[in-house]
Amino acid sequence: MITPNELLPIPPAHGADLAAASQRYGIALSDWLDVSTGINPRAYPVGAIDPALFQHLPFGDDELRSAAKNYCVAPALPIAAAGSQTLIQWLPLVKAQLTKRQCRVAVPSIGYSEHEFRWRWAGHEIIYYDPRDSRSIDKLLDERSIDVLVVINAHNPLGSLISAEQLLTWQQQLEKNDGWLIIDEAFIDATPEYSVAAHTQRAGLIVLRSLGKFFGLAGVRCGFAFACDEILAPLQIAIGPWNVAGPTIAIATQALRDNSWQQTMRIDLKTISAENVALLQQKNWAANNPFLRNALFNSIELPVVQAAQIENKLAQRGIRVRRIEINAGFNLLRFGLVDPSQSDTWRRYKQALNNL
Repeated sequence: MITPNELLPIPPAHGADLAAASQRYGIALSDWLDVSTGINPRAYPVGAIDPALFQHLPFGDDELRSAAKNYCVAPALPIAAAGSQTLIQWLPLVKAQLTKRQCRVAVPSIGYSEHEFRWRWAGHEIIYYDPRDSRSIDKLLDERSIDVLVVINAHNPLGSLISAEQLLTWQQQLEKNDGWLIIDEAFIDATPEYSVAAHTQRAGLIVLRSLGKFFGLAGVRCGFAFACDEILAPLQIAIGPWNVAGPTIAIATQALRDNSWQQTMRIDLKTISAENVALLQQKNWAANNPFLRNALFNSIELPVVQAAQIENKLAQRGIRVRRIEINAGFNLLRFGLVDPSQSDTWRRYKQALNNL
């Protein structure tokens, strides 16, 4: 009997798999401190939810999409979906439906692995570029050898940012051959000046946004795709009706309209991030190795053995971090933020790092 894994690529593993960590280390789920993700520890406050929202199908998401359009300063309404992951899964199939052929898709050799997996799973050819060197993208575009370019901005897990000017230059080059430029902006909210959502009337430019990171609302599952009608129309057909739950529509609309909270949080994140950076850089293993920053996480490049040892020792104390392979010799350890205002949790985190 043939198993699915003999026919299809194996799905990538993700951070925050506390169930597996709980079984491995014998620590109850409720006793873990999870810093393996880049989710804001000071999440948007969700108030009471109208019980009626659970009792009928979520017809009509115009208010949600309008709130997203205004928040992202986009020229037109986006498509809303149950998280940007849903959109990542459907875009390769939409592209195949539109072109009726296999496309050559450039993805970062380091980065959120679902992009590569979903394009490969849909039957497209994968080409890698080095996200640490923009010249590797320039070379592919100069050769006109790709149909789709996927860029993560801000990059996860490197934390690097690419200017809007550079991204739009790449879009112009791809447009000459009816190519797509997909920008995953899941981590852009703290630095909105780098977003290209305002330019998504351009042909082939697709911007993905999410409420999971900056707003700290990963569990509500809400994301958006901004693009021209030629892309959004078939994408909407692909993802189908009722894709965003009624309670999610209410929560997300409120969060996207709350300008005061957003402005305050961008300031607060700078303080939270600075304290997390200072804590980590007190450790020789962090201070003496490449240290990569983002508003919502910090990544440290370490030799493989050392990275695995630190991950394991922290896990033994119920602290979950994310270890990401760079190459045969080095890993990244990604540390999400811990909120210093949560004194008990902060004290536990400091003690675990000190005990290393």
